[in-house]
Amino acid sequence: MDDLVERVRGISATGHSPDYTVKVTFAGTGAPKVELTPGALRQHTESSLATAAVAALTEAMGIRQKKFDELRDAVRGGPPPQLRGTAAERQARFTSAVGAVTVSASSPRGHVAVDWRSGGFEVKIRSGALKVLGLGEAGLAAELSAAVAAVMREHSARVIEIHKEVYRSGGGAKR
Repeated sequence: MDDLVERVRGISATGHSPDYTVKVTFAGTGAPKVELTPGALRQHTESSLATAAVAALTEAMGIRQKKFDELRDAVRGGPPPQLRGTAAERQARFTSAVGAVTVSASSPRGHVAVDWRSGGFEVKIRSGALKVLGLGEAGLAAELSAAVAAVMREHSARVIEIHKEVYRSGGGAKR
């Protein structure tokens, strides 16, 4: 079990925006890290930077999920077996309920908000945030990192609730 935990912690994934001004990195089970290249704030508006952040976040999450799936398959010796009957019904309820989860979180200073729903992520950067005195690339990257970490924690908590509802109680998810 310790080996599996170490293997999960060893998973890292990085995504970039198309213009490479935003980089999102997930390392193991830790919080995501968002980095902005020097000059990124001069190249973007709040809206275009939010779009760049979504692209980098989406790419990093996709790579991360693929690596988790590969590790799961390696541990099991192949892809998950095809479920039948009650197990298949519960899996379908779980998957449907998780797909319907929508969570939102904001950064500590309120400059960034992140929504996560079945269609993906939405990042909103407060109007004027790029011009806040003293915030700079590092400060805005920290705000982005904090908002993404908060939305991921909220999403994980909701998934755990759904899992308990579907698998432990024998009932269906209510979401």
